[in-house]
Amino acid sequence: MGKWKTRVLPGAAVVLICGIAGWVLFLQLATDVENLPSAEVRQEFEGVRAGLAARPPMLVADAAGDVVRNPAATDDPSARPRWVKARVFDAGAARLVRVALPFWWVRLKSPVFEYALRQAGEDPARLGVTVADLQRHGVGLIIDDTQANDDLLLIWTE
Repeated sequence: MGKWKTRVLPGAAVVLICGIAGWVLFLQLATDVENLPSAEVRQEFEGVRAGLAARPPMLVADAAGDVVRNPAATDDPSARPRWVKARVFDAGAARLVRVALPFWWVRLKSPVFEYALRQAGEDPARLGVTVADLQRHGVGLIIDDTQANDDLLLIWTE
């Protein structure tokens, strides 16, 4: 019993610490934060929008700011997403957050998607979207939202 405690437990602790450090490093590499003027950010958002298919977004914000399913959205599970990407712009701070996560990682670690949204300043509960929803929707726009204070949110899958 003594050898078990002195060999296995320290080894398990090292594996756990390395796993957590790897997860944090991965998220840091997947997230980019930059201070940019609003005009430059809007140009970047327009470029992203132009590159997306003309399908309606899966989610829309209603007049009260609540996010709801878009009845016009169509699912396309045949177009399997490889990436989940997001742009979040805080107009007051002139801060743009870019997130790009491989879909396999999001599927494997769905809390990573929620964590990345929180890091970008977005409340995952407000969106109410799951990894299964993203997969069912397929490749395309998830949400494109502009708030009254000019904050911007753009999430899509590729």
